[in-house]
Amino acid sequence: MIKERYDRDDFNLVLSTLQAEGVVLLPGVAGWYLGALATSDKGVAKLLSLFQETNDLQLELLLDNSSKLSFYLEEVPEVAYDLIELSEKPITLLLEGFRRLSEKLLNRSELGFRVVNEPFVLPLCTRLRQPLLVALAAKSVRRDGVHFEEIDKNIIKQVDYVTLYRQEAHDEKLLVPSIIRLSRKGEIEIIKK
Repeated sequence: MIKERYDRDDFNLVLSTLQAEGVVLLPGVAGWYLGALATSDKGVAKLLSLFQETNDLQLELLLDNSSKLSFYLEEVPEVAYDLIELSEKPITLLLEGFRRLSEKLLNRSELGFRVVNEPFVLPLCTRLRQPLLVALAAKSVRRDGVHFEEIDKNIIKQVDYVTLYRQEAHDEKLLVPSIIRLSRKGEIEIIKK
């Protein structure tokens, strides 16, 4: 896990851009993401518009605490808390039956939820007090990480703010989260280890 300190002004610009319903480009464990407030119709619509094919786009909601799952889900399978607590690497849970999110997300059959502990994203989620919707910053649908230099320049031009933190990390090993689908009954399907 990267422990270097981020610039407070950069962090505050990301925070204010998201609060103003904008879209940001920011680093996470799997590389670079496009991010918007998951409760903002305007922000979510702009994020989705940056991708041509949104049906297969893997969207994740980042939370700072697993206790917030119950606020955004109609029902949380009990095993979800165990999986989050016991996982040794980042884990994305594909869940269904969400609420209190942008109308642009409510028609999807499932969304990924991940509790974060990254040095930039965790305090961001804490300060936002609501989920951060992210998608890997790649034009094509990908399940692996994205380095900053791999991002399409047209995407960079269209976002409202590009985070300065970690742009120079060219050789960084990306940590792609495990992906597990959970039914409301708690049935588990491992999508990616």
